[in-house]
Amino acid sequence: MDIPLQKPLSSRFPNYLLAASLVFLLGVVVWLMVLRPRPLHGFPVANPVVVPNFTLTDQNGERVSLFDLRDKVVLLSYGYTSCPDVCPITLAVLTNARDALPARLQDDVQVVFVSVDPERDTDKLAAYMGHFDPDHLGLTGTEDELVLATAPLGVRWEKVTVEDRADYFVDHTATVAVLDKQGQLRTVYPFGVVSEDITPDLKRLARE
Repeated sequence: MDIPLQKPLSSRFPNYLLAASLVFLLGVVVWLMVLRPRPLHGFPVANPVVVPNFTLTDQNGERVSLFDLRDKVVLLSYGYTSCPDVCPITLAVLTNARDALPARLQDDVQVVFVSVDPERDTDKLAAYMGHFDPDHLGLTGTEDELVLATAPLGVRWEKVTVEDRADYFVDHTATVAVLDKQGQLRTVYPFGVVSEDITPDLKRLARE
């Protein structure tokens, strides 16, 4: 019995189909390697949700709601002005990350610092934020207002008194929440994140 010879691929498929297939495969490879968005740094949120609105008072005495910041990428951090290390380090990193953006994108990013120590910080926020960037927002409020601004994001804080000292410290969550222009939580940066990781995330979110 004669065994039929297998015809070459080129004789079984028209040349234009082979070319189209190669172009398609090349396109898939390029998309996977270059065009496909890389995951955001930190702890990306798989199913982004809108962060509930809250209203606090800024460093100029104006009332500001989270929803007022729609159409901006928001970097939301929490702390207090007397913090010896974590807060100034975090704000410096966020400032550097925003400053590294092209000028046309910087206005699309808002750095927000929420003080959980209103007892001492209500009158200090303007000077404190001025050490980093006067465009940053410094916010604080009553305890009830701060609960609304912190609980949905799992932020905690607690006043810690020190024996034989009149002042106190505030233990607080040191993460940074990143909200997109629709007010959705997209990722959370742990303390220690570097500005070089934040800037590309901001570019991507600002262009969405």
